[in-house]
Amino acid sequence: MWDFGDGSTSTEQNPTHVYNDLGGYSVSLTATNAQGSDTEVKNNYVNVVFEVTVYPDSWGTFSGWAGATEVSGTFNDDVKYDDDSYWVTRSDATQEQRYSLQYYADTGYTPSEVARITAEFQAKCSPGTTPSTLVFLMKNDGGFQYMGAWNDTTVDTWCRLETTDVSSYMTPSGRVGFELCCCPSGSDSYDISTDVMRFKLVLSSAGPSVPTVSFDADQTIGPAPLVVNFTDQSANSPTSWSWDFGDGGTSTAQNPSHTFTAIGYHTVTLTAANARGSDTLVRTNYITVQPFSDVPFTYWAWNHIKACVAEGIVQGFDDNTYRSALPVTRDQMAVYISRALAGGDQFVPTGPTSATFSDVPSDHWAFKYVEYAAAQHIVGGYDDGTYRPAVQVDRAQMAVFIARAVVTPTNRPDLPGYTPPGTPTFPDVPSDHWAYKYIEYIAQPSVAVTQGYDDGTYRPDLIVTRDQMAVYVQRAFDLPRAA
Repeated sequence: MWDFGDGSTSTEQNPTHVYNDLGGYSVSLTATNAQGSDTEVKNNYVNVVFEVTVYPDSWGTFSGWAGATEVSGTFNDDVKYDDDSYWVTRSDATQEQRYSLQYYADTGYTPSEVARITAEFQAKCSPGTTPSTLVFLMKNDGGFQYMGAWNDTTVDTWCRLETTDVSSYMTPSGRVGFELCCCPSGSDSYDISTDVMRFKLVLSSAGPSVPTVSFDADQTIGPAPLVVNFTDQSANSPTSWSWDFGDGGTSTAQNPSHTFTAIGYHTVTLTAANARGSDTLVRTNYITVQPFSDVPFTYWAWNHIKACVAEGIVQGFDDNTYRSALPVTRDQMAVYISRALAGGDQFVPTGPTSATFSDVPSDHWAFKYVEYAAAQHIVGGYDDGTYRPAVQVDRAQMAVFIARAVVTPTNRPDLPGYTPPGTPTFPDVPSDHWAYKYIEYIAQPSVAVTQGYDDGTYRPDLIVTRDQMAVYVQRAFDLPRAA
């Protein structure tokens, strides 16, 4: 089914359609088979313009033209036309020779519909006479624009004037006028019964202008992979499109669909063109691809979470959420730190044949991570030989795990080469606190994993959440942060 945009339709495969009115028309086609249907819409696809001759291209005498009005005796001895560049002396002309003819054409169009006026005249003189005849295009303000003169009986040429200043030469009702001035000199005579001329007036509509680009998208923010459908909304009938999606992807379709997989902001650019030229619209950071649906870029820990995602340390949940506020358990902590310490999940060993901890067997989902953390002396388990993977990790324990993971030299869980300061950094972590040495280690400027809270406290008993865990790991292993 075709819809031609002017109220007409067709069910033919390859139809022909006649547009009778000026303007731009959007055309849509819906094609259907047994499996379903699909529709494509091309906005402003057809643009109907005109170029019409509204004054007859035929010969006739001066007095015989329809619409001709003789204005006799109106010129002074000196006649000056509008651009101040030509003077006509008529002091030797007889009274009967001093006249002009004004010709008006009521075109049926208004200035807003017309982009260009092309006016032409052609004259033939009586044999044996050499009159000087001037032709002007009349202006709405009472002035004239000189078009040309003729005083040669042998030359049969067109004099032409073209202007896009339509409102100066066409009245609001659509009238355009010529003025013919007869200026014989000496004893020359002028015979209006035999000396003839013709006018041609051609009006042209604007047609499509240079496109003005605009576009929209059905969504601009979401987690990867983010599928975005773009819609061109450009004016003035573009015929070609060039999209740049800001991630290396491009398209020449009018209304493309693009899948964004790279996390971050993406600037989208559209250049639309037609025969008149092109226009470009750049929408900076138009598309936002989040690593997770519940972690917007404005979230306080966004940079740290994104860094952990980029390094493959965390992958989130199957529903594309990160769940920042969830508490971190000991098995999850082992996953974070093991991946960061090994340089990626693929470098974490599969683990020993026999489990180190009775409650983390080889078929436990975090088995290899817990075993790797134990092998690196980051965790040691409890006295009863258990690891207790589901126990939540508090900030004091987190400091111990992080300090053991980054201490130099490695594999020294008790930080034998480090002496903490005599004066505690945090008022709620005194020097006799069981984790004092580890908390001070990760707070020292050379490590700078934590600065505590704004009130100066560390709050060692608070349970670590997933967003805080990302901060600990990103800072401890100096992972590149998002820009």
